[in-house]
Amino acid sequence: MVPPGAIAVKVCSEQLQFAGKPLQTRDTVTHNLAQLVAVLNAGTRQPASFACNGGGLARHYILVFGYGNGPDVAVAVTPDCQPGTTNGRRLANNTRAVVAAINRLIKSR
Repeated sequence: MVPPGAIAVKVCSEQLQFAGKPLQTRDTVTHNLAQLVAVLNAGTRQPASFACNGGGLARHYILVFGYGNGPDVAVAVTPDCQPGTTNGRRLANNTRAVVAAINRLIKSR
């Protein structure tokens, strides 16, 4: 899902609200990425063909991994969908573990 060697990750989060604008956050993290990468790479994977099999799209994350050399790698995490983690080429179904790792990394509320 994520190649080794990432030096930073931008965590963009959006939570849809019924009234008003969506709640958006952005955090850039440059340390302790190994656990998040390990969790992302641990899920059962299948070829990507996005379909949301679940509640809806109440909250989602975009993770953009940066590298010293080479292109960035983006991973979308949609907890309300199953499978809910994709890099555009593969889907993974370990979304709860991924969200927990994201929250630990950014010390989310």
